[in-house]
Amino acid sequence: MKDIIIDYKLRTDNSWKSVVISPEDYLDKDDSGFSIDSIEKFFLEPRDYISVEKSEIVFLNFDKSDDLGNRRLTKFTYWKDGRNQIQDHYEYLNEKLTYRTIIQSVELTNGEILILRLEEINGQLVPITHSIMDSEEQFTQTNDLSVFRDFRVNF
Repeated sequence: MKDIIIDYKLRTDNSWKSVVISPEDYLDKDDSGFSIDSIEKFFLEPRDYISVEKSEIVFLNFDKSDDLGNRRLTKFTYWKDGRNQIQDHYEYLNEKLTYRTIIQSVELTNGEILILRLEEINGQLVPITHSIMDSEEQFTQTNDLSVFRDFRVNF
């Protein structure tokens, strides 16, 4: 398992900065040691590993890979003082892109959060989740996306 790399850009600085985290510091060791599938020790988001105010971070790339060509790369974009975000998540197996999902979280004016999750299936973005969550993290609205069920299966 390689070191985990967090690259980030602040809203007041145009240059990229990096933080390197060892697998031992970030992951729980499983029976086979550390792997791309190892679970995080703490359920922290990548911004928690950077010693600046979360609201100052605009872009962040979280890169976790192993020596076998497997890789998980998540690119974050933040706005509204870090309360809104887009996650663009890529998974590679043997250096081949196998999965991509985009998750958008947007704080609405009433304090609720809109969550939209899209998966890329054969080059097309398909909505998988479209929900609204209240401040207690309870879903108050879940939209029907069954129209895309056949699209996912038959594509």
